[in-house]
Amino acid sequence: MAGKMTSDPASFHVQLVSCPRLNCHTTVPYRRHSDISAVEMQLCHVCNSLTLAFLLEAPGCHGSGHGSHRDGRVLCESGAALSDSATSCVMCALMMEALSSHSPGRNNSYHARGPIALSADAIMVHPKTDPRRLNFPGAPCEGAYVTGFVVTGRSRESGQLLSGKIRLYKESFKGMDGRCDVLGRPQLSGPDGPDAFALITQWLQACRRDHSTCSTCLSGESIVESDAPPLPTRVLLIGKGHVRLVDAQGQRGRYVTLSHCWGPSLKRPLRTTKGNYESHREGILWTSLPRTFQDAITVARKIGFDYIWIDSLCIVQDDQEDWLRESGTMGSIYELADLTIAACHAADPSQGLFVPRPCRNPAVEIPSFFGGLGTRQEKVYATVRRETVEDTFPEYGPLNRRAWSTQEWLLSRRMLFYTNGTIMWSCKAVTERENGERCFNISRNTRWKTVVEHYSERLLTFPTDKLIALEGLRKALQTRTGYTFAHGVWLESLPDQLLWHATEQVHVNDAADPLDLPTWTWAHVPTSVRFLPIHRAKSLCDSISLSTDSKTLIIRSRMKRLATIKPDLSPGCEDDETSQAIAADVNATHASNTPALASFLYDETLRPIGWAVYEQLADYAAATQYWCVQLMGRVSRRGENTERREGKSTDAKLREYWVLIVRPHPDGGYVRVGAGKTYGQRWWESAPVQRIVLR
Repeated sequence: MAGKMTSDPASFHVQLVSCPRLNCHTTVPYRRHSDISAVEMQLCHVCNSLTLAFLLEAPGCHGSGHGSHRDGRVLCESGAALSDSATSCVMCALMMEALSSHSPGRNNSYHARGPIALSADAIMVHPKTDPRRLNFPGAPCEGAYVTGFVVTGRSRESGQLLSGKIRLYKESFKGMDGRCDVLGRPQLSGPDGPDAFALITQWLQACRRDHSTCSTCLSGESIVESDAPPLPTRVLLIGKGHVRLVDAQGQRGRYVTLSHCWGPSLKRPLRTTKGNYESHREGILWTSLPRTFQDAITVARKIGFDYIWIDSLCIVQDDQEDWLRESGTMGSIYELADLTIAACHAADPSQGLFVPRPCRNPAVEIPSFFGGLGTRQEKVYATVRRETVEDTFPEYGPLNRRAWSTQEWLLSRRMLFYTNGTIMWSCKAVTERENGERCFNISRNTRWKTVVEHYSERLLTFPTDKLIALEGLRKALQTRTGYTFAHGVWLESLPDQLLWHATEQVHVNDAADPLDLPTWTWAHVPTSVRFLPIHRAKSLCDSISLSTDSKTLIIRSRMKRLATIKPDLSPGCEDDETSQAIAADVNATHASNTPALASFLYDETLRPIGWAVYEQLADYAAATQYWCVQLMGRVSRRGENTERREGKSTDAKLREYWVLIVRPHPDGGYVRVGAGKTYGQRWWESAPVQRIVLR
């Protein structure tokens, strides 16, 4: 054998041998389905029993496969036996690697691990299946839809339960007898190979054919997939051998869009300006295009598109009127595009989509996987994930830190994410990696408070773009709902969208707002924000309206002056019911991450009544200038079982109120300085309903 494993049963490793043709290393003796030869090794008799029927007969394994930690069937009577067998059986070695790499309490990324020693406890396996039973991009069919299996054992040293995931795949979308019993594909040979473009084409065709939900825009507009949509004002015509900017002039055509990072000023992409506009219409030299643009155009051509829209080239960048007009139409540009290509890990346009990859993950063929199920001869392979989550998922790339990407991802009906480790497809119906693994896509969540929290974390080159970068999304949601949008909040969703707090201190020098927005909107502060958790509460405001100048809110609600605020709870208050509720809520919210900005609120008798988080450091000496405005409330369910036993009425329960902290403005009205909660009805009993003008 070219490679061998150690004979120490308490640990193992697999010797690496060179793979000169790909200038990398591969692991032997794994048998691989790819064109790289590997040393073959016979499976042990235990691993030969790893058949589909064996896995599906595991107790409690049906459904999603998320059973308890010891669900499944016994594969091996002891961990020591598995360790010993790993010296001669490649499948046992793979399971040992899985147990070592993906154990609870360790980072779920793949890293080289030290040796592990297993206890005498049995090794158990149970299958993981796709609960949605989707054969995407293949046609729907019957089958078990097994994605892999979980192997569990126990550490000899710590007694900790170890759990590892084995991924299964085959080479076709559908089995030889028309079934989908194993859901998974091999890794692509590379991001720009023929198999990659074939898979992308299959994804796109299947989505158009089978996903009616992907034909509906966020605005509610329905797309007829057989009809070409109207082109944006300008697009790039990318026929073979040439690239040029064209004025659409009402033409129709299928096009893709590009979501990318512009990068620092020295690496900004090629742009269309008044000076080069006519020359770009005549043609753009291929060598003048940055690598990301070249790669995106290559993808578009390979999957059959004649047009691509790239912001820096299709908007005249030094024409403010053109920029404002086209920025306002971005919603429809991304919604009507057949596909958006995202350069997730390219920090600037020079880095491209096609990132070189290491050799494919070694895999083990399980020749008898369909044993006992007729005469099926399909090849099934087992492997473990070696890519890190940082290289795999779009959320970890530089593009996810770009504010403009928020609406680009939410508005696009179909996304093609290029990351360092994989190509990922995401539409409204399914998100999956190139190898068939399904993922949860947070970028499809259009709940406004979630959008704002993610968006506010991202970076803008120009602070004045803070609301413009959401304009396309605003238009789409306003078309769908008919709601009124004002400075970053929806009036019909007030007052809860007023209950946000900054995640870091707003320093005096940073407090100047270039857009001169009102203090009640999250867009007023130059930091990321979080909304206070609100559960089962209702509005306590008699009314909330926007003034004619659209700058001030008129709120009719209870308001009361604060007596004292302190940075911590007073000694001796720890056993008080209200104090316990305050401490529990602060620890359960993002307020605990900004202790310098949080304070506790007290009444005239120095009894704690609540807490608040401020944008700037609280002025404890001027506490009497702070007022609480009651926005939302509920009857707490804390201690409900005890109250039932003692026969207490609802009136005796602790009432909770979500409040704004405001202070008077020299020119009249009030400005917002923070948000928080108060507890108990007694403090509010003397507070009258007032007309509050919030600037």
